[in-house]
Amino acid sequence: KSKERRDKDVNRDDEDDDEEGEEEDALHDKPPNPIEIDFDGIAERAVALPLPLGRYSDLVAIRHDRFMVVKYPTISSGEVNLTSSEDDLDQERGGSLISFDVRDLSAQVLVSSGVTDVHVSMNKKIMVLEKSEKGYTSELTAYKAGSKPEDEDSDDLLYRTRKSGTISLDRVRVLVRPKDEWAQMLLEIWRRVRDDLFIDPLSREDFDWKEALRTAVSTLPRINTRAEFAVVVSDMLSELGFSHAHVSIGDDGRAELDRDHQPGFLGANFSEWDDSL
Repeated sequence: KSKERRDKDVNRDDEDDDEEGEEEDALHDKPPNPIEIDFDGIAERAVALPLPLGRYSDLVAIRHDRFMVVKYPTISSGEVNLTSSEDDLDQERGGSLISFDVRDLSAQVLVSSGVTDVHVSMNKKIMVLEKSEKGYTSELTAYKAGSKPEDEDSDDLLYRTRKSGTISLDRVRVLVRPKDEWAQMLLEIWRRVRDDLFIDPLSREDFDWKEALRTAVSTLPRINTRAEFAVVVSDMLSELGFSHAHVSIGDDGRAELDRDHQPGFLGANFSEWDDSL
């Protein structure tokens, strides 16, 4: 990158920081102005941004004139099947994080590959990038929102420090009481079906959706595994009589077993042979 371009980027970042500070001060002085959306003729007022054709996801606004988006690689028709969907492939491969500036209609690649999700703090100053492995989060890194990570152009990932923004997940431990968790999950599933099913299950006369929940709850004290919980949920959903209401086991705790562990090697201590022994 030329010195002139680097100076331009630095000056723009400084201007953005100044504007952010002024906006924060203004937020404390007075309440925000109400936002009104004029839907009449909104399709005619839409402007196509000069982004290349692709598969985009996770649109995140940083400011009123800048946003980020994850671009996933193109998937051929032969790669998608009954056991591997587009979402599965996206979580496995990840995509590139792109920043787009509406002021000059310019795009910049912040992270070239491996990004499966991006989260931005409430004040729009910090972004956390998520990378997944086998469907599970393998790495979280925190950076200044909208900025290219300093280690993005480096191939040496062994010497990442706290300054690099890497969040260690090895120290994270979550203590869960399975039966309490299953009770919460069961209620959330029941409510989700009640609210989002294409028909109101409470209005059905051929079965009682509330009674189905009571029956499932009475079974919870007698189950001991995640697979047994899946059976309880499946039995409850079977009361609906719809073939498209099905259950998968989900996270059954076997993810830790899939991790690659280096075994210890046999060894010996050698010394010079003493004939007098």
